[in-house]
Amino acid sequence: MLSRSDWLNHGIKVLGTAGSEGLRIDPLCAQLGVTKGSFHHHFDGIADYKRALLNEYQREVIAALDHAVASKTPRPSDVLASLTSMIDHPDGLYRPELEVALRVWAFSDIAAREAQQRIDERRIKVLEGVWSQLSSDPDRIQASALLPYLVAVGASMMLPPVPRETLRRVYDLLLVAVPKHDPPGADGHQPRLFNT
Repeated sequence: MLSRSDWLNHGIKVLGTAGSEGLRIDPLCAQLGVTKGSFHHHFDGIADYKRALLNEYQREVIAALDHAVASKTPRPSDVLASLTSMIDHPDGLYRPELEVALRVWAFSDIAAREAQQRIDERRIKVLEGVWSQLSSDPDRIQASALLPYLVAVGASMMLPPVPRETLRRVYDLLLVAVPKHDPPGADGHQPRLFNT
């Protein structure tokens, strides 16, 4: 019998290839070669499944980002370089097919919209945490966090999405502008982000 995780992992794949329209019980069961009984063993219906799927995707995205940031030195340039390197991994932080599918779903479904909002807020908060080591100006921190994030969202939304290797080169250009020195010290020096 398929586990709950099997169902959710399959659903995330379907979301990326067929969008939320592909999340229907009969096609899911046919794809997995099981009966509806297997589905209903884990979920009360398609609404319950979709809720669980949104929660699982949100958990995966946030866990991947938190792991990437926590596993590196606290220097912002190192953290951002690490995040850039994760673009190359198919199951990493850049998954344009899922980014597009969830954002499209969010236009017609409040639960998907709330999940997308939580993901966006968490990603921005993590990036602001990185940049806060280089500035005490909240506006500058927010703008510096938004720049790479908006590039990633825009790259996902293009048709076709920007290939990983191309996006990696774009981020390599942005990384050149990230200060390499340590956060402000006792002398109160505040580096200017992106040379502004």
